Amino acid sequence: MDSSSPVGIYVPNWLLRHQLTVSTEESTIKINRVGVDLAKNVFQLHGVGRHGETVLKRRLSRDKWISELVKSAEPGCAIGMETCDGAHYWARLLMTKGVRVKIIPPQLVTPYVKSNKNDAKDAEAICEAYVNKSKG
Repeated sequence: MDSSSPVGIYVPNWLLRHQLTVSTEESTIKINRVGVDLAKNVFQLHGVGRHGETVLKRRLSRDKWISELVKSAEPGCAIGMETCDGAHYWARLLMTKGVRVKIIPPQLVTPYVKSNKNDAKDAEAICEAYVNKSKG
Protein backbone atom coordinates (compact mmCIF):
# COMPACT_ATOMS: atom_id res chain seq x y z
CA MET A 1 0.00 0.00 0.00
CA ASP A 2 1.08 3.49 -0.79
CA SER A 3 1.29 5.73 2.25
CA SER A 4 -0.25 8.67 0.39
CA SER A 5 -3.45 6.78 -0.53
CA PRO A 6 -6.51 6.65 1.76
CA VAL A 7 -6.84 3.72 4.12
CA GLY A 8 -7.67 0.51 2.26
CA ILE A 9 -7.73 2.07 -1.21
CA TYR A 10 -4.83 1.75 -3.60
CA VAL A 11 -4.63 4.62 -6.09
CA PRO A 12 -2.08 4.00 -8.83
CA ASN A 13 0.11 6.85 -9.95
CA TRP A 14 -0.96 7.06 -13.61
CA LEU A 15 1.28 8.78 -16.07
CA LEU A 16 -0.44 10.93 -18.66
CA ARG A 17 0.77 9.73 -22.04
CA HIS A 18 -0.55 12.58 -24.21
CA GLN A 19 -1.28 15.89 -22.60
CA LEU A 20 -3.57 17.92 -24.81
CA THR A 21 -3.71 21.66 -24.41
CA VAL A 22 -5.86 23.77 -26.65
CA SER A 23 -6.24 27.50 -26.22
CA THR A 24 -9.11 29.38 -27.81
CA GLU A 25 -6.96 31.88 -29.68
CA GLU A 26 -4.34 29.63 -31.25
CA SER A 27 -4.31 25.86 -31.22
CA THR A 28 -1.18 24.14 -29.97
CA ILE A 29 -2.37 20.84 -31.46
CA LYS A 30 -1.42 20.44 -35.09
CA ILE A 31 -3.87 19.07 -37.60
CA ASN A 32 -2.95 15.84 -39.36
CA ARG A 33 -5.98 15.31 -41.64
CA VAL A 34 -8.77 17.62 -42.80
CA GLY A 35 -12.07 17.10 -44.55
CA VAL A 36 -13.30 20.13 -46.47
CA ASP A 37 -16.87 20.68 -47.61
CA LEU A 38 -16.63 23.18 -50.46
CA ALA A 39 -19.42 25.66 -51.20
CA LYS A 40 -19.82 28.99 -52.99
CA ASN A 41 -19.04 31.39 -50.15
CA VAL A 42 -18.48 29.46 -46.92
CA PHE A 43 -16.32 26.33 -46.47
CA GLN A 44 -16.65 23.89 -43.58
CA LEU A 45 -13.45 22.31 -42.21
CA HIS A 46 -13.20 19.23 -39.99
CA GLY A 47 -9.68 18.59 -38.71
CA VAL A 48 -8.32 15.54 -36.91
CA GLY A 49 -5.07 15.28 -34.94
CA ARG A 50 -2.45 12.53 -34.98
CA HIS A 51 -4.36 10.33 -32.56
CA GLY A 52 -7.74 10.61 -34.30
CA GLU A 53 -9.20 13.27 -32.01
CA THR A 54 -11.24 16.11 -33.50
CA VAL A 55 -9.25 19.33 -33.13
CA LEU A 56 -10.92 21.63 -35.64
CA LYS A 57 -14.51 22.34 -36.62
CA ARG A 58 -14.69 25.68 -38.37
CA ARG A 59 -16.83 27.42 -40.92
CA LEU A 60 -14.67 29.88 -42.83
CA SER A 61 -15.21 32.30 -45.67
CA ARG A 62 -13.80 31.72 -49.12
CA ASP A 63 -10.89 34.15 -48.73
CA LYS A 64 -9.79 33.02 -45.22
CA TRP A 65 -9.93 29.24 -45.22
CA ILE A 66 -6.61 28.46 -46.94
CA SER A 67 -4.55 30.80 -44.74
CA GLU A 68 -6.23 29.38 -41.61
CA LEU A 69 -5.65 25.82 -42.78
CA VAL A 70 -1.98 26.31 -43.68
CA LYS A 71 -1.36 28.07 -40.35
CA SER A 72 -2.74 25.23 -38.22
CA ALA A 73 -1.81 22.17 -40.30
CA GLU A 74 1.28 20.02 -39.88
CA PRO A 75 3.70 19.82 -42.80
CA GLY A 76 2.44 17.13 -45.16
CA CYS A 77 -1.12 17.40 -43.82
CA ALA A 78 -3.68 15.36 -45.76
CA ILE A 79 -6.73 17.16 -47.16
CA GLY A 80 -9.79 15.39 -48.46
CA MET A 81 -12.37 17.10 -50.68
CA GLU A 82 -15.54 15.83 -52.25
CA THR A 83 -15.64 16.04 -56.04
CA CYS A 84 -17.37 19.20 -57.22
CA ASP A 85 -16.91 22.00 -59.74
CA GLY A 86 -14.16 23.87 -57.88
CA ALA A 87 -12.38 20.94 -56.23
CA HIS A 88 -9.55 20.72 -58.79
CA TYR A 89 -8.85 24.46 -58.55
CA TRP A 90 -8.61 24.33 -54.74
CA ALA A 91 -6.56 21.12 -54.86
CA ARG A 92 -3.96 22.70 -57.16
CA LEU A 93 -3.80 25.78 -54.94
CA LEU A 94 -3.27 23.69 -51.81
CA MET A 95 -0.62 21.51 -53.46
CA THR A 96 1.47 24.62 -54.15
CA LYS A 97 1.50 25.13 -50.36
CA GLY A 98 2.88 21.63 -49.71
CA VAL A 99 -0.36 19.89 -48.74
CA ARG A 100 -1.40 16.41 -49.91
CA VAL A 101 -4.87 16.53 -51.45
CA LYS A 102 -7.24 13.73 -52.44
CA ILE A 103 -10.46 14.37 -54.27
CA ILE A 104 -13.05 11.81 -53.21
CA PRO A 105 -16.16 10.89 -55.25
CA PRO A 106 -19.51 11.52 -53.50
CA GLN A 107 -20.37 7.81 -53.68
CA LEU A 108 -17.52 7.06 -51.27
CA VAL A 109 -18.44 9.89 -48.87
CA THR A 110 -22.20 9.21 -48.57
CA PRO A 111 -21.87 6.07 -46.36
CA TYR A 112 -19.99 8.10 -43.70
CA VAL A 113 -22.60 10.87 -43.26
CA LYS A 114 -24.01 10.07 -39.82
CA SER A 115 -27.41 11.82 -39.81
CA ASN A 116 -29.22 14.97 -40.90
CA LYS A 117 -27.02 16.08 -43.77
CA ASN A 118 -25.39 19.48 -43.23
CA ASP A 119 -22.04 21.08 -44.05
CA ALA A 120 -20.34 20.15 -40.77
CA LYS A 121 -21.37 16.49 -41.01
CA ASP A 122 -20.35 16.39 -44.67
CA ALA A 123 -16.86 17.68 -43.77
CA GLU A 124 -16.58 15.04 -41.03
CA ALA A 125 -17.70 12.32 -43.47
CA ILE A 126 -15.13 13.47 -46.05
CA CYS A 127 -12.42 13.29 -43.39
CA GLU A 128 -13.50 9.75 -42.46
CA ALA A 129 -13.80 8.64 -46.10
CA TYR A 130 -10.26 9.90 -46.73
CA VAL A 131 -8.86 7.40 -44.21
CA ASN A 132 -10.88 4.46 -45.46
CA LYS A 133 -10.28 5.29 -49.15
CA SER A 134 -6.55 5.36 -48.42
CA LYS A 135 -6.71 1.88 -46.88
CA GLY A 136 -8.71 0.37 -49.74
